[in-house]
Amino acid sequence: MLLLAGLTVPVLPLDAPADEATEAFDSLYGNDMKAVAATPDTADDLALAAKLLEAAGATTTHPALAVVLCDNAYNLATKDPKGATTAVQAMDLAARKAPEKQLAFLAKAVAVRQGQYDAASGTGQTGAGNDLIGALLQLGSALADARDVDAAEKTYQRALLVANAIKTPLADVVQEHLDGLAARRKTAIQIKVLKEAVETDPANTSARSALVRLYTIEMDDPAEAAKYLDESSDATFRKYVPAAAKGVSKAPELACMDLGEWYRGLASESTSAARKALLKRAQAYYERFLQLHETDDLSRSQAVLALSKVNDALAGPAAAVGAAAAAKGEKLPNATWVDLLKLIDPAKDCIDAQGLAAWKRRGNALVATPLPHGRTTLFAPVSANGNYDLQVKFVRSRIDGSIYVHLPVGSNAVSLRLYSGTSGLSYINGQSAYSNGTGVFTSFQMNRVYTVDVKVTLDQDQAAIAVNLDDKPLVRWKGAQADLSPSMSLYKDRIGFAVYETATTFGTALLRMQSGTATALRS
Repeated sequence: MLLLAGLTVPVLPLDAPADEATEAFDSLYGNDMKAVAATPDTADDLALAAKLLEAAGATTTHPALAVVLCDNAYNLATKDPKGATTAVQAMDLAARKAPEKQLAFLAKAVAVRQGQYDAASGTGQTGAGNDLIGALLQLGSALADARDVDAAEKTYQRALLVANAIKTPLADVVQEHLDGLAARRKTAIQIKVLKEAVETDPANTSARSALVRLYTIEMDDPAEAAKYLDESSDATFRKYVPAAAKGVSKAPELACMDLGEWYRGLASESTSAARKALLKRAQAYYERFLQLHETDDLSRSQAVLALSKVNDALAGPAAAVGAAAAAKGEKLPNATWVDLLKLIDPAKDCIDAQGLAAWKRRGNALVATPLPHGRTTLFAPVSANGNYDLQVKFVRSRIDGSIYVHLPVGSNAVSLRLYSGTSGLSYINGQSAYSNGTGVFTSFQMNRVYTVDVKVTLDQDQAAIAVNLDDKPLVRWKGAQADLSPSMSLYKDRIGFAVYETATTFGTALLRMQSGTATALRS
């Protein structure tokens, strides 16, 4: 039997077809659906939609049932404009549960956000516009991944029109996506010509070789590249492309270092458009090696050093400054990545004595082990006042519990909660992510590296917070700084990290001030 949202239902096979999932849904919620349909008031529809969405988020082993729950949550939520956030969250979750149908689900989320934007006016239009841009970027990325470059370009252009209309910094982000598509379109034309050459003459070794390189380097598609390998192919590509085609999660420990080195070498000779994807591949292989290889030996040291170089390359041309560059009271440079982990000393920066033993340093990483019942918190010894970017990479060793990142926001602060359930900002107007409109259902896996990118932008007494999880929009919020309050309230001006009943390794924490000042509080 399966316990779902307090109800017990027959266990479905992991690959249960849609009709079985629909039957299970009807047995659970059929009467509820009939009850809300019988009333003209939409309040009960929205309440049931929220209940279905919560149940879908809790359904971790039966994606077909989760999708049916999300579909019904969306249908109920769209009966009233107040249900827009629930409707979008339902489609985002459905897209993750059923990747083969994600384009349809993401398009529905865009439609909801478009409706909000069209109905908004005044200052409300800016927030609605940012939400619409986030949804369009997510759909555009999915279209690009599906090789539908034309549709992706139209989607990004649509986002750019909105960004320019509301004068948001997100216009630069949208333009980056468009620039990347232009490079991909050029490569697609080359591939088309080369594929025709191979179809005409399968023994055309130069065309095959060019296809292998284009798919591997420019398109980041080793599985497609593997189709054109033959005995005439470069020996290095024959060795590594088939292994890369299996995916990072399938790579054995010993192969991870080799693949990481190979991809790092490819990145050094690639175009700027492809370089980021290749570096991310190298990064993923190094990180997987470090997860699998816990022995503190020469191989691990080499991987740590290589990963550091890749992280610096991904961060930008300016290398992150570390502890040696910071003295107490020193103003850290703007537009430069600052490595917060190098500055943190758990013995000095953990704010709860009982939690001190929970934090350990492993190389440059910080490892937090769970307390039996409670949260342990530490703050970086840097005061951040102004507009900034923050990138955090972490690996969970336990699936339950929460991770918190404390974010200074002008005169106030807020906490970003990352949880297998509802992730979002806490608190806004005294409300947690569950009820303040920023909550998004997320599902985290153990022993996988996640990347969180945060952008905080201040405008007098207002602020905007944009959070991406693995390059996909997670939170978009704009409002008064006074509306915010953190769940970790000791310091309003310092970046902080906390874990609650979970084990987490923080491998990266980079801060880049765009304006204002960041001051070292300790040498």
